[in-house]
Amino acid sequence: MTVNKAVIAIAGKGTRMYPITKAIPKEMLPIGTTPILQMIIDEVILSGIKEILFIISPNRHLVAKYLVGVSNPRAFSKTNKLYDYLGNPEIKVGFEYQDMDLPVVGTAVAVSLAKSFTKDEPFALLYGDDIFIGAKPALMSLIEASNKNNGATVIGVQHINRLEASNYATVICDDFDGLTGTCKQIIEKQPVSDIKSDLTSVGRYILSSNIYKYLTNLEVHNGECWLTDAINNQAHAEKVFVSLINSVRHDTGKPEGYIHAFKTLC
Repeated sequence: MTVNKAVIAIAGKGTRMYPITKAIPKEMLPIGTTPILQMIIDEVILSGIKEILFIISPNRHLVAKYLVGVSNPRAFSKTNKLYDYLGNPEIKVGFEYQDMDLPVVGTAVAVSLAKSFTKDEPFALLYGDDIFIGAKPALMSLIEASNKNNGATVIGVQHINRLEASNYATVICDDFDGLTGTCKQIIEKQPVSDIKSDLTSVGRYILSSNIYKYLTNLEVHNGECWLTDAINNQAHAEKVFVSLINSVRHDTGKPEGYIHAFKTLC
């Protein structure tokens, strides 16, 4: 069972990048003359995927205009309409809207909106903060690992300094061989004193179609439901795999990460 679809979640408000993101979506900020989002789309396409759903918020008109030439596709999103991507008409693009002003938001809510698009297929999930630079598209190794395991969920991981790892989701494996392993536990934003692994989730996943049954009845953390809680529940019920991403990661969702990416890649 191969991965043919990708979901890119970009509905967040980008508060860490204020004030510029009050006017420009963070994923549209440029690295040189190329938007961050374009680099993520290129990774998806180079990984062999031709259908992409964007989870966006109602103020992302600039994103829709850039991708498909339509300023406001909201009226069409309810029909599951797919547009021709302006960069390559062989690639099809759809939109779902996430209202970020609801009492409960978060990554689990964003993923739940993709069900009518992904149906019963495994799919890639990418966040709009992270870009990866390497000889091989970051997503490709995850797709390969999922294909080998009948469309199972795969978490993309990297080794991160434990002081920094407290800002991400820590992944614990008993059998990690340096490239792949089986997830025993994934825990979001642990205190440094509690972290037992330097493997962290870095914004790339392959999610099996089973993920939707784990997205309900999740704990709410300061108004957010986290996808990582759902994956943790899934890992306790069935096999979830991890795959090391051998690329240089740039976290462009924070000022220092964005500035470093700009200086490094331009």
